[in-house]
Amino acid sequence: MRRRLAAFLIVMTAACAAVVFFITKQFSKDDASYRSSGFSLSDGKSKSSVKSLDSVSSVEETALVSLIQLKTDETLIGVVSMDFNGDGLEDQVNAVKSSSSPYIQLIVGIYNKAVSEYERKAVIATPITQTTSFTYTGIDLVGEHKNVLVYQGFSENSEAVLQAFIITDRSVGGINVNQIADLRGDGTIFIQQADRYENYDRSNANGASYPIWVYTSDSARPGSMDQLQICYDWDRESRQYVQIKTIRVAGSNITRKELAKIQDGTVETFAGFLEGLWYKSDSSSLYYLYFDYLQKEIIFVRSDIEEVYNWIRSDLRRNGIYLSSVNQEIQNLQRRIDISLRSVDEINIRIQDDVRMLISENNVWDGVYKKFSQDRTYDMNVSKKSESFIKILESVPSWRMADDTVVVFKNGSYTAEGDIISDSGFYTKVTLKEQDYIQFRSSGASPLFKGMYKITYTDSSNSSLLFKPYRVLPDSAYATDERSVTLLKDSGE
Repeated sequence: MRRRLAAFLIVMTAACAAVVFFITKQFSKDDASYRSSGFSLSDGKSKSSVKSLDSVSSVEETALVSLIQLKTDETLIGVVSMDFNGDGLEDQVNAVKSSSSPYIQLIVGIYNKAVSEYERKAVIATPITQTTSFTYTGIDLVGEHKNVLVYQGFSENSEAVLQAFIITDRSVGGINVNQIADLRGDGTIFIQQADRYENYDRSNANGASYPIWVYTSDSARPGSMDQLQICYDWDRESRQYVQIKTIRVAGSNITRKELAKIQDGTVETFAGFLEGLWYKSDSSSLYYLYFDYLQKEIIFVRSDIEEVYNWIRSDLRRNGIYLSSVNQEIQNLQRRIDISLRSVDEINIRIQDDVRMLISENNVWDGVYKKFSQDRTYDMNVSKKSESFIKILESVPSWRMADDTVVVFKNGSYTAEGDIISDSGFYTKVTLKEQDYIQFRSSGASPLFKGMYKITYTDSSNSSLLFKPYRVLPDSAYATDERSVTLLKDSGE
C-alpha cells in the first residue's frame, strides 16, 4: 500500500511539474591471472532501444550449466557461451567463486573438437566480490570480427574497473589471454557503439573499433568537483586501448559546508539527501525518480509506466554515489545508477541497464534531475480552491451514480461498489494555471476512474458533481473522449 501510494503521487506530479506533493513515509593449465572490473554500451545517440550487437551469437544460460570441469570448492555464478578463439566453435567462460577467495574468477574453457569436450585453459582473477556489480560478455570490440572478452564491476574500494581480453590459440597448444584494456575510475565506464558499414558484414572488412569512456574525478586537484571524461580507443599498432582525448566538465558550486551535510563518508547520509522525489529537468518529457532508502526501493515513473527496483548496494565516490539495483519483477534485469552532485538540490544521473547478452544504447533516464522541495510556495488561493473539491468529496458520507453504484471518498482513497462495478484506489489534487483537476489511480482490473478529471458542479446546491476526463500536460490541458462520470449526494434511501 505504501509503495503504491508513493508511486501514485509520483504519477500525479508527472501531470503537472509545477506541483509539489508532500509524500509521507508510510507511503596450472591456468595460464593467465589478471585483475579486472565495470561495463556499459552507448551509441551516443538519443535512443532507448535495446539490441544485440553486430548479430554476434551469444547465450547466457538461464539454468547455469558448466561444461568446464570445476574444482570442488568452486561455485558457478555465471555462464557465457560463444566463440572466443576464432575457430568457429562455441567456447565457454564461467564466472565462479571459490571457498579460498572472496573474489570472482572467470574460467576460460575452449572446446576441443577432437575429444568433444571443453578444456579448462585459463583463469582470470578479478577484484570483484559483489555479484550484483559484476557483468561480462563477449563483443567484437575492436572491429576485427573476433569476440573480445569484456567484464566490469566495482572493486572493494568502490572503484569502477573495465578490462578486456583477446583470446588466441598457441601453436603448441594452450591459449594466450592478452589484456588489451585495463581502465579504472570513480565514476561510470561505458563502451560507445560506433557505426559499422555494409562492408563490415558483406566483405569481412575490418570495422570501426568501439571507444571506451571513463568518467572520473580529477585526482590531481583534490579540492575540485570537476569531472574528467577520458576517451580510450583501439590502437592497431600496439594492439592496446590508449587514451586519445580528455574532456573536463565543470563541477558543481557546492560550498564545503553544504557538501559536508551531504557527504560525511556514510551511505546513510547521502541516501538521506536522495530520499524523496526527483524530476528530470533537462527534458521536455516527464521522468521521475523516487528514492526510498528505508524500504530499499527506487521507483522509476514515466507516463503510465512504473518500474520498481530493489536498492541492493551503494558505493560512495568522491562527488556522488553508485547504486546497484534489481528489478522486482524481472530478477535478472539489473540497473546501475551513477549519481553525481551538481548542487544541493540537483544531481546528474547516468543509468546502465544490464540485460547481460543485450547491449543497451543511451538510456532515456540519463540527465539532470532536480528535487521537489516541500518548502516551495504557490498561489494559496489556487491551493484552497483545489482543496475545496477534496473537502466536498470527503465531507459527504457517500455518493451515488445513476446505476446505483455507491462511491466513498476518504483520506485520499476511494471505493466504488455496485451491481457491475467493484473498484478502489487513490486520488490527489493537481492544479495547472489556476485550474483544478483530480487524478485517480485504481488498484483494480476494471477501474471506474481512469486518469485525470476536471470537476464541475451541475447544480447550485453542490449536490451533483460532473467528472470530465482531461489530458493534462506540463503547460496545457484538453478534454478527452473518455466517459464522464456524474455523482449525486447519496440520500441513503
